[in-house]
Amino acid sequence: MDFEKQRLVIEQRDARLKAIQIAVNSFNVPSDGWINTIRKSLNMSLKQLAKRLKISPQSVKKLELHEKDGTISIGKITEVAEALGCRFVYGFIPAEGSLEKTIEKRAEELAKEIVLRTSHIT
Repeated sequence: MDFEKQRLVIEQRDARLKAIQIAVNSFNVPSDGWINTIRKSLNMSLKQLAKRLKISPQSVKKLELHEKDGTISIGKITEVAEALGCRFVYGFIPAEGSLEKTIEKRAEELAKEIVLRTSHIT
């Protein structure tokens, strides 16, 4: 892919990511996790969700705990979301604010490494 085309693709992706970043910055993950929060908001018991998932209520409780401690799988949380009548979404948001800034930062790091290596040679 030529440079101009690649730059255009990065700009388009950055525009999409910026919209997502605005949405992400406007909320926090509930302290009890999404599964527990949505289940309770729907006034659904552990037993009712368990029936939808064809598992035991104890297993639902474990899923809630796994979500809370970050060990639930994407496949499982997607399945639970569907059982709750929701859609699970995930994504990556560049820490630097945009892909372009991330690329620039990495280029600067590489340039510094090259300068340091060449300064040791002389």
